[in-house]
Amino acid sequence: MDYQDVLAALGAGSAHPGGFRTTLEWLEHVPIQSSTRILEVGCGTGRTSVYVQQKYDCPVIGVDVRREMVAKARRRAKQVGAKVKFVQASAERLPFPDASFDLVYMESVNVFVDQIEQALAEYHRVLIPGGRLLDVEMMIMGPVAPAWRESAKRVYGALRVPDLASWRRMFQESGFSNVRALWSRPVRPEDALAAEPMDENGTLVDPGAYQKPEVIRVLTENAQWMETNHRWLAYVVLVGEKPKRNLETSG
Repeated sequence: MDYQDVLAALGAGSAHPGGFRTTLEWLEHVPIQSSTRILEVGCGTGRTSVYVQQKYDCPVIGVDVRREMVAKARRRAKQVGAKVKFVQASAERLPFPDASFDLVYMESVNVFVDQIEQALAEYHRVLIPGGRLLDVEMMIMGPVAPAWRESAKRVYGALRVPDLASWRRMFQESGFSNVRALWSRPVRPEDALAAEPMDENGTLVDPGAYQKPEVIRVLTENAQWMETNHRWLAYVVLVGEKPKRNLETSG
């Protein structure tokens, strides 16, 4: 059982750095109307997708690579009557036509995907010209040793943790313009998985999950790793735009 397995077992609703308060904050910076077509990548158990759909009454699709996450997201939506479509899919291969969405967002997803650049290319592809990408991600605040990166991969599941300059460069190289950070903040030890492990009412938690030795092990290792390593970590809210027109040649 790894970090993502535990998130699924506990029905985690807002395990990303900053938790749901960060979600509410970045939503204030993004114009959303009832006609805005939205895709959440790495939707997990669907807390943000459900909230956004109900708040703005707009079409929302959530995708997650894990079947259990998608099943719990559908259950969450059904419980509250949210009109969100949830699909099992990977960030690197989104099952949608080009130019399908006005806004694509994700919260602590890209550090876990196998190919960040391929995922960014997919986000660019499915956005309309003029569409917006918003990404809440961890970043390192300076050089770290290879052993640190290996521990982040082993304990936290983060395959790659870029610094801010690298995030910006990857966005730009994927075709996004006006790439900027809305804000960045240090990660705190209390941002570990144990801080906000389940949904608001606990109905998505697997029976007996907290008594399972593997769950306890992952929770403990995650908290210990965060306590030791948080000083090298921050999180950033990045936004970028797909240009309205590609460069064209006249003649």
